[in-house]
Amino acid sequence: MIRRRAYRSRGQSTVEFALMLPCIMILLIGIFDVAVTYQRKVTLSQATRDGARKATIARSFGSAAAISRGEAEVRDTAGHLDQSLLTVSITSTDNPDSPDGSQWEQGDEVVVRTTYPWSISIFGASVMSGTLEESTTLRME
Repeated sequence: MIRRRAYRSRGQSTVEFALMLPCIMILLIGIFDVAVTYQRKVTLSQATRDGARKATIARSFGSAAAISRGEAEVRDTAGHLDQSLLTVSITSTDNPDSPDGSQWEQGDEVVVRTTYPWSISIFGASVMSGTLEESTTLRME
């Protein structure tokens, strides 16, 4: 009689495992998607900072060169992201301490804004989605 119960409990464990396996898999896939989205956010943040730094350094070549070099640095740093979905905006604002009406001069600020869409999906069904947005402001020295 004891052997019979042991055999039945082994079968019960297998059925419980089979019922819980889809839930565990969905949880693991969700955790993986959240981790990938967070990694993209960190990458976007670093790319935005790198682009702002490059634009401040390249200001001596003129505004068009500073913008193009800054955007190239953002796209280079975020190289593994889908470049067609990545948007980059680089602008200069007048020095807030002593505005003189001109931009891209020493003391002015460079503002780099980037956006990238994100989506958490499980088995092809989108659970959550949105847009990652980053912004960095650096003063030109």
